[in-house]
Amino acid sequence: MVIHDVAIATRDSKLRYLCISLMEKLGLDFVVCAPNESTCGSAKCTIALNEEATELEHHNNRAVLIDDDFDADRVGISVMSMLYDLNNPTFTSIGVDPGMRYGLALLLDGLMVYSSICPSPRKAAAITSHWSRIVSQLFPTAELVVRIGTGSRLYLTLYLRELENTGIERIVELVDEHHTTLRGESDISSAALIAGRRGTIFHGSPLPLDYKTGYIRSLKKYIRRATDDTKKLSTENAKDILSGSSSIDSFLESP
Repeated sequence: MVIHDVAIATRDSKLRYLCISLMEKLGLDFVVCAPNESTCGSAKCTIALNEEATELEHHNNRAVLIDDDFDADRVGISVMSMLYDLNNPTFTSIGVDPGMRYGLALLLDGLMVYSSICPSPRKAAAITSHWSRIVSQLFPTAELVVRIGTGSRLYLTLYLRELENTGIERIVELVDEHHTTLRGESDISSAALIAGRRGTIFHGSPLPLDYKTGYIRSLKKYIRRATDDTKKLSTENAKDILSGSSSIDSFLESP
């Protein structure tokens, strides 16, 4: 019998579509079936609606049950932790690799179970906060640490400002990125290495950024890349971002 990673066991067409898209993104082998079909028994993990749980005759003890409000991150983290048999991890860490693209990785007891790449410090901070809430709900007894690479003072500080605005209440550590960025490796690989490395506990608010020529040049390049050259950042706008009176996301969202 073929053993699949996941059985998408629901009659809800919208949920099936969302789950299929997520499983393809995660690179998992899956089968689609009704909750009461024996095919569900050929999977290591089952996804179904809460209201369909009573129909799960197979693998009900290894099921990810969800409501109508589909949260891809929550489902993905739940599925991956189940596939890795990490039902009760003791230590979890979120690694962040700051830069013109932010790589994020979630480790449970040292194993990477979930990752993301996003284009801005505000989105990276929002993902960090969201993952933190999910992990706290799924594994309430596990210790959680957010670890951030210090390779770029500029993009680290912009991220810390946004993280502070989320009101996240977690241990935050700053990690030396030496040997975390190797030739051919991705932002996610670097984030995973950062998540697995102990750093220095960060206290207080982010330090101010000077109006360095290199910072201003980097921000201008960032905006050009992020907008496919449709927006240009002036030196004054760059200084506003460096001072904290404005943000990258605010500039990108402005008309």
